[in-house]
Amino acid sequence: LVEACSELDSGADARQSETDGLELRSLLDSLIGASSRLKGTASVRRPRPDEDSNDSEHDVVLEESSHTANCEEATLACVFNLLDRIKARLKNTNFVVKDTNLYKDIVSTLLSLAACRRCPRLRLKVADLGISLRVKGANLIRVCKLIYRVSKEPENDELFIEDKSFSHHICGVLGDLNLFTGETRPLSPLIDVTRGQLSTALESLLYVCGALKFLAASSVTGSTFRTPSMLQALSSIHTTLESFSHDLDKRCAVETGGGFDVIAENIYYVLLQITEIFCVIASSNFNEDWKSLVVDSGVIKCVLRGLSQHNPQSPSPSIRNEVCLNWARVLAHATEHAFICSYLTEDALTDYCRDFVRLILLRSDEPDFVIRLAYALGNIAARCNDARSSIFSSRQVLKDICQLCQRYSIELRRNALSEGYFFPCFVLLK
Repeated sequence: LVEACSELDSGADARQSETDGLELRSLLDSLIGASSRLKGTASVRRPRPDEDSNDSEHDVVLEESSHTANCEEATLACVFNLLDRIKARLKNTNFVVKDTNLYKDIVSTLLSLAACRRCPRLRLKVADLGISLRVKGANLIRVCKLIYRVSKEPENDELFIEDKSFSHHICGVLGDLNLFTGETRPLSPLIDVTRGQLSTALESLLYVCGALKFLAASSVTGSTFRTPSMLQALSSIHTTLESFSHDLDKRCAVETGGGFDVIAENIYYVLLQITEIFCVIASSNFNEDWKSLVVDSGVIKCVLRGLSQHNPQSPSPSIRNEVCLNWARVLAHATEHAFICSYLTEDALTDYCRDFVRLILLRSDEPDFVIRLAYALGNIAARCNDARSSIFSSRQVLKDICQLCQRYSIELRRNALSEGYFFPCFVLLK
């Protein structure tokens, strides 16, 4: 009886899958037809304001143009409806895995549709559907690029909150792009095997994180995209990529005599976007969610780990220095809050303080970095006894700091008449 019931269920599932596939094929055919009409309206000639013509001809052209615009609007509405119906059908079926040809046809049609119109709503709907289809490789890069292009324009912000599930879809993409999670840590022998896959993931991440940077900073979309789950996903990727970059740096030091690998450079471009988002979060107005976004999500731990493990003496392209500066910016903003300083006392604070002093001494010629890290150290020291003792952990450190202050004082006097030269003054103040 159990076997019979199982066979009946299996047969019913097969029939349902076939029905879903037929319905999706029908919707796709309709979408292809609507896309053709949309491409047709794009090629219709529009009148130019400076164009010479008699009144009757001009009226005819205007009438045709108006008719074309109305047709285009109606066709776009039809396309939007079809995209929504396809998405709804995909949500309730697992046919895609079984019907490879239909899957390829849908993806191809979507990307062609996005290319034929620079309509932000259309591009965002196409991208969302592409995410639902879990596109991979070059297609995923195209989808992520669409999201980035739409997010760059502030007037498009409202589009990102029309569909409440879109931010969850972006979180899912971040999870898929975190190639090395859990115990699958990226080791050097793995680099060659997965280089193509890693390049695709990094380019996709660059566009997604670039879009999130705009969306997190927007007053319209900020509350939707500044969520604990989003920050946890970004923190996880940050930790993974930063760890991977250390492995690559070691390999480059051995194999290229200190050269900088292209993959390593791309990793730092992604880290730059992620740390820009961290800066937005850390500098945002303090509210009841701030702690969950900055502390519980792992952002502060990412920043502390990045600064303490940073090696200023390794080959340092400007992109890497910008990432390090962002870490210092996050810490400077975060330590303005007393509870952050209390939190830090529970997490190897004295070691971190010694590392920060070391970085200030080694990067004393970088004003933006020194000012922010010195500001963070001042905030911590003002609230924590242990921090005060660990900042000057030895006579030698105290001597080095005093010598640095003397150097800044000399520079300040030497350049006192130079307009706009305030760096030594600000550093000495901190």
